[in-house]
Amino acid sequence: MKRIASGVLALIFTLALMLPGAAFASEPPETTTPYICLMDANTGSVLYEKSARDKTYPASTTKIMTCILALEMCEDLYEVVNVGTGYDARGSKMSFVNNEELRVIDLIYGTMMVSGNDAAYVLARHIAGSESAF
Repeated sequence: MKRIASGVLALIFTLALMLPGAAFASEPPETTTPYICLMDANTGSVLYEKSARDKTYPASTTKIMTCILALEMCEDLYEVVNVGTGYDARGSKMSFVNNEELRVIDLIYGTMMVSGNDAAYVLARHIAGSESAF
């Protein structure tokens, strides 16, 4: 009985190791973005690309950088910030109201989890004084 159980477990283990390899042999999944570049972090070799060399706007990469700078430059993440009235409300947003007061950490979460353009704008203005200075 132990021999049969060991054989079955070995077969299951072998199949489990083979399945991830089979996934790479198939076509890549459908994506909604026209721009993709998947690279091996160790070798730098490109595994898959689609319009990878086309010029495009940085989009959410800018929001990630805004959050990194907020984490590095804001000493108190619980500092309360007045969002004012001149924030950018285009695209995806956190949807706060004029002159709402939020903590820096909440604006960071709103930028990263909701992809809030308005939250990123307020963070940038808080860090540098204005959008253009940021």
